[in-house]
Amino acid sequence: MNFSFTPFDPVFLTIGPLELHYYGLMYAIGIMFCYSFLPKIYKIRNIKITEQQHENIVFMSVLLGLIGGRLFYVFFYYPEFFLLHPEKIIAVWDGGMASHGGFLGGILGFFIMTKKYKIPFLKLGDAMVIPLAIPFMIGRLGNFINGELYGRITDVAWCMDFDRAEGCRHPAQIYAMGKNATIFAILYSLRNTKWPDGTLVYIFFSLYLSFRFIVEFFREPDQQIGLLLGDLSQGQWISFILLIVLNTIFFLLMIHKNYKK
Repeated sequence: MNFSFTPFDPVFLTIGPLELHYYGLMYAIGIMFCYSFLPKIYKIRNIKITEQQHENIVFMSVLLGLIGGRLFYVFFYYPEFFLLHPEKIIAVWDGGMASHGGFLGGILGFFIMTKKYKIPFLKLGDAMVIPLAIPFMIGRLGNFINGELYGRITDVAWCMDFDRAEGCRHPAQIYAMGKNATIFAILYSLRNTKWPDGTLVYIFFSLYLSFRFIVEFFREPDQQIGLLLGDLSQGQWISFILLIVLNTIFFLLMIHKNYKK
């Protein structure tokens, strides 16, 4: 038995010349969830932050996260296309965001604002990462609605036929949603921990990059790139490299802390 999936119309509401897309709506819902959920985490983790500081930090992190996610997608996944059609670079409503770039841009925005407000970067970061998987989880629902980022051909009982691809496929978008839901559940269960600052940040990115590496085995590689060295996708190689960087930074921080003691 397999399931057939016909993508929805990507536009869910039209107001005059303005078109509102499901893809953008999903991310907006996820971001609003984080914005409203974080004050509860601040209280649990005894973080002193004003409402204005919270609003500005979230805004800058999201803004640079969106810019980073889009530019990473443009330069690492479809450089030839956007070189020919530069006007499409800003067409984020058509889809096309790279989570790795989103993280890098978001971290930059977060760093800028914590420096401005003199708030400990890692201490606040431990609170921020607790709900961070939710926007990515809901964003993958937007990919599913668009019928994109589908998986590789398979004969498993739950495989799906997508209009944009031949053969029955892994519903890789659903796997990614499950991955992000699991990360949120784990981080939320650790909300009361009193571990050294930065521990939850490390756990979040370790889980995300590791799970992303695994889920990529079921996802169809980007057509214009295919599989690279070792039959791994570009997303897997980026995740692997960032995992090495992450663990190196964490290891050096631990050495520094122990040395100071």
